[in-house]
Amino acid sequence: MGHPTLYYNWVNESSDGYIDGVLVVAPGDWERAFGEVVMAAPPGVVICTFGSYIGEVKWLVDRGWKLIYDMIDDWDGFVKLGHFDSAFFEGEDEMISLASAVTYSAPHLKERVLRKGGKNIGLVLNAGPGRLVPRRIPGPDMAADGIRVV
Repeated sequence: MGHPTLYYNWVNESSDGYIDGVLVVAPGDWERAFGEVVMAAPPGVVICTFGSYIGEVKWLVDRGWKLIYDMIDDWDGFVKLGHFDSAFFEGEDEMISLASAVTYSAPHLKERVLRKGGKNIGLVLNAGPGRLVPRRIPGPDMAADGIRVV
């Protein structure tokens, strides 16, 4: 039967409903959707990539869900370049403290995870090489520096 799948879409302004079996939920609609879909099933696992979702994640954790925080990038660099407002990531420290496990996408992020108190940490590489890809189509030996990744 599988698990209910819910995609919390912070870009859309209105819910789109079910798309290919996934309930797409817009900001403001998450509580209704969680009550409708997620809370109908036993508690499970929520995977989150942004600290700005701390309110929604705390709501789930308070109801028995386990959190895996996926640190997919060094957001400080994006803030310094002006690509994101720092407020978008303010919940990251609390998110990490609530997490049952923390994954990080590049070896250099391990120190950041440890500094922020991450527990049960693990490296999950992005599916790409650690060096710049040449303009020609890379061969299979270029895939993540020869490391098998998911």
